[in-house]
Order: sequence, then C-alpha cells, then structure tokens
Amino acid sequence: MIYTTFLLLLAVCIVASSSSSATNEYNGDYSDSPSKKIEEEEEEEWVTPQESAYLHHHPETIYGGDLYTDAISDEINLFPHLVEPYKSYPCLPRHVHLSLGDDEDDDSKSKNDPTIATTGMRISFSINRHDLKCDPDNTIVRIYYGPITNDGKHENMEHGQVIAVDDDITQYNATNQSVTFYQSDWLYHVEITDLDYEMMYWYQIQILDDKNKDKRPLETLMQQQQQDLADTNEKRRDNRHLRRANLNENTKEEEKQKGQGHAQQFVLGKSPQYKFTTAPLPGAKSKAKIIIFGDLGQSYNSTLTMYNILTTEILSPELSPLSSSHLMICAGDMSYADSHQDKWDNWFDLMGPLTSRVPLHVLPGNHEMECDYGKHHDSFLAYEHRFRMPNRVGDAILTPMNPMFYDNDAPHDNYFHQCSSNDQVHSTYDQGNAYYAYTYGPVRFISLNTYTNTSTSSRQYSFLQNELQTINRTITPWVIVLVHAPIYNTFLDHQNEAPTLSLKSFMEPLFVRYQVNLVISGHLHAYTRTKSVAFDVVDETGKSPKYLIVGEGGNHEGHVKAFMNEEQEDWVELRDKSVFGFGTLEIYNERRARWKWIMDDEHKKDEPRFTDDVVLENGYFL
Repeated sequence: MIYTTFLLLLAVCIVASSSSSATNEYNGDYSDSPSKKIEEEEEEEWVTPQESAYLHHHPETIYGGDLYTDAISDEINLFPHLVEPYKSYPCLPRHVHLSLGDDEDDDSKSKNDPTIATTGMRISFSINRHDLKCDPDNTIVRIYYGPITNDGKHENMEHGQVIAVDDDITQYNATNQSVTFYQSDWLYHVEITDLDYEMMYWYQIQILDDKNKDKRPLETLMQQQQQDLADTNEKRRDNRHLRRANLNENTKEEEKQKGQGHAQQFVLGKSPQYKFTTAPLPGAKSKAKIIIFGDLGQSYNSTLTMYNILTTEILSPELSPLSSSHLMICAGDMSYADSHQDKWDNWFDLMGPLTSRVPLHVLPGNHEMECDYGKHHDSFLAYEHRFRMPNRVGDAILTPMNPMFYDNDAPHDNYFHQCSSNDQVHSTYDQGNAYYAYTYGPVRFISLNTYTNTSTSSRQYSFLQNELQTINRTITPWVIVLVHAPIYNTFLDHQNEAPTLSLKSFMEPLFVRYQVNLVISGHLHAYTRTKSVAFDVVDETGKSPKYLIVGEGGNHEGHVKAFMNEEQEDWVELRDKSVFGFGTLEIYNERRARWKWIMDDEHKKDEPRFTDDVVLENGYFL
C-alpha cells in the first residue's frame, strides 16, 4: 500500500512538473551566432521503470498511456525488476544485455574467412553488490542454455548445456558533479561459444549460494554440473521438451539444489528464460537485418522508439523468427546519465525487454565521457565497465581528463566546463570498447571513437587502416563504419568541433580509398542521408561513402533548431529535424541493400509522416 501510494504521488509530481517545465536555453555551438535567435523546445521528462510499470495499470495518468509498457504486459513476469527489483530474490540478475561473441582465434586462416566468424553470444548482467550474500566469493553463477527448434506449430526448448562463471567480473566507483559517491553492482560478461549460425537459443542465469565455493576447483564443479545435466537428459529421453512450469515464477521460497559430492546450494537469484538468435552465416550471399539508432536517452520519446523497435522489428507476429532483426546498434549517447550513474541503472532497466533478446552494440559518444569528479578524473568509466564489445584489440587505455574540463568551481550549467558530456574535449580512450570490428553476415562493421587521437600516428588510425586493408570484399562485400560525430553536417549545431575536424582530416581519406559503403553517426539530434561524397564533392560514380545521421532516437534535449543553410547542400539527399525514430538496414545480397528510417510519433498519424526508404547499391561493385 505504501509503495503504491508512493508511485501515485510520484506520477502526480511528474505531471505537475511536465506541465510547468520552463524552457532552458541550449548553450551549444550556435551560441556564437547572436544573429540567430532560435526558440527552444522543452526538454522531455525522464521516465523511470517504476513510472512505466505504474502507467501500465493507470494509463490515463501520464502522457495518455505508455505504449511501451503495454507492449510487454503479456510478458511482465519476464521483467519483475521494473517494479520491485529484489522482492523475489536478493541477487536477482538485472540489466541483462547481449552482444556478439569474439571471432574465433585461428592464425592459420584469414580473420575474415567465413568459417571462423563468430557464432558466440556474450551475456552481460549485474548482481546486487550491496548485499554480502551476492558477493562473487560466496556465490556460484551458472548460465543454462540450449537450442530452440520449431516443428511448424510451436517452439521446443531443447536440453542444452550449463557453464559456471568464475571470471570477467568487474565493478567501478564514480563521483558525480554533486560529489555523490556511487558504487556499481557486480558486472558480469559471459561468452557462450560454439553455437550454430542463425539458430534460436534459450538461456537462464542462476545465482547460487555456496560458502564452500573456494574448496572446490572450478573444473570439479563443471564436471558435476555436466553430469547432473546428463542424468536429467537421460531421465527425459522420451520427452525432450523442457519443463517450463516454474521458469517464470519469482517467489521468495529458497529452492534447494542437491548434487552428489558437494554442499547444498540455495537459489539467491535467477532470471526468467530469455531467447536470442545467433548471427547469420557469413559470406557474400548471406542476408542480414540490423536496427540502427542514435542518441536514445530515457525520455518518453525514447520509450516510443523502444516500443516501435520491440513491436515492429522483434516481436511482430508478421515476422518469422529468422526475418526479424537480431542485432541493434546505437551510434553513441545511450543513457544520457552524464556522470549520474544511477541513470545508467535506470536505462538498462528500460532497455531490458530489447537487450535481453537482441544483441546491442554501442560506441562512445560525448555523453559517455562522464569524467569522474573524484580523485583521478578518469573518463568513460561506466561505458567501459558496463559493456563488453566483441573483438577488443586490448585492455582499455584511459588517461585522466584535462583539468580545464572539470573545474568544480565553475557554474554548474557552464557547458564547456562540464566534463560529463563535453563535445570539444580531446582526451585519450583507446582499445577496450573504444573501437572494435566484427563481421555480421555479409557486413564488416567498424566502430570508432570520436573522442581520442585520430591522427595518422594514433593507435586508432592504425587499427582502422589494418581493418580496411584486410577485408576480403568477395567474402564480406559490405563495409560500414560507425562513429558518433558526423563529418558531414548540414545543421547549425556542432559545427567545427575539434575532434570532428581531426576525424575528417585523417580518416576520411581511408573511407574513400577503401570504398567504405556507409558511415553512420549520431550527435546531431536530427536525420540526414547524403549522396556518395568525397572531400565535400559529390561522387557521381557512386563509389565513395554515403553518410547517415541517426541522432533522433528520443533524447531529452530535443531536436536541433536550424540548418546551416536554408537551401540544402548539394551533397545532401534528405534531411529532417522534426521527428524521432530509428532505422533498419536490410542486406539483400552483395550488391543491394534497403535502408529505412521510421518515424515513431504516434500523435501525428493524420499528418504527413517523414520517412526515408531507399535501395542502396554497393559502390564497391559499380
């Protein structure tokens, strides 16, 4: 009763806040142009999972109802953390998100040989750090998983395997601008390997209490787990369907796990059973469909984007399991936490219905900079610790922020002294999650970091050059680069920023020389698709890259306010600064793909809807 009353009061406060919210002046780059006075749109309110859950039961209270919560209402047991995180289990796995596994390491083969591209999946999640029962020294973490087959009528969850997790556990501390100290939960990143291509799998995370853990070697534990599972499979040889009766129940009772030769274990936490689909078979003839967005945040408009992705691209009954999208990419600026680390927790809770099903690949934006206001002033801490991207070239190299960007005595709203999201700073963040590459079907994706050294002597330049030189385009015909800040910008915001100018100067020649197909960015809260362009000149042959800006994911800051020129530049094909949405890229074959930009504002159904739908030709083969 108290909890419900609290949610009701919270909802009423948010309604009052949204109705009386004052317009704040945006202090971006166009502040240097006093002749251009542009009216600001109001910033969107943040939406918490608790508010979202409340809206499901009281849709008339805020915003006229929450489509996103309605979309997952039939599966609400899959996401008990949206209401009361640790009511069911003290160590409930939260913030579950997927990413592709690493490519196989085989020096005898070319790294882009389709026989060794990844089939793995990495499962990331957090465990409550503030309860000693959940400490890694006192627990065993198991991940159960197996294939899902379809007989044409229904899915069959086959018995699979179980792995014990004993490494790749991390954690970080941070202090925000208000000198509030934050300790993250235990962050796990677990890779499942040797899966089949284009195959659906189920998985479940369990956290078991085991105070005798240190007395039993991991090898012994795994052997026992495999034997337990083999015994179970033998007993059920005439009924291979997995019993699911208790899988989605979250109860307080302690479930006893008994195994020969080791102590009793109690379930301290378990996730529901989730599902994912592995990557498509590599090669030029393969097909793939990818969801792409940028600058998402956690406003109401953000949840509209999440809703549309979930209902149209992942759970749509019109899609077969293999025709829906099985990879998401965010071109930077994910949570807009801006050094307030609890907002990362909130963002992962909101994204759970998507990221527990579909891998999410990310790249660093200026809002991931988030320098620590504590002793060391490190940057990108949350981004580096919370995500684990595939094929990392080495451990992260991070240097403290330049003192000019963390002046704690400067006014709180002084944008250029806020190191949490500064788009001018040129710090060092190499390797780790900063830049990486991976193959997905017929595409080689290369993710770059705007906010580090990009000169010809930099680590990142060498990485990019090596990647582009070694791709076999007869096997992997499409090459797509992702980088947060766009080097072609038709809008008034974010012009002439130092990191972007460096990126354009040093890396555009590589994009052109190796005939990169697409360069996709965010940063601008707007949409752009360019023509084939090289060094500011339209390439009539179509061999040079095309550039996309997809920064209309739903962020709380609103859209850009003006174009640089009322008449668009000759290299612009299409541009917009009015609606939020996301894109899908569907690769048909080695020569053709289809790009769609999808507006997600349900309030304008009777008005002309901005969208973009175009067939792209692979310039490499022109």
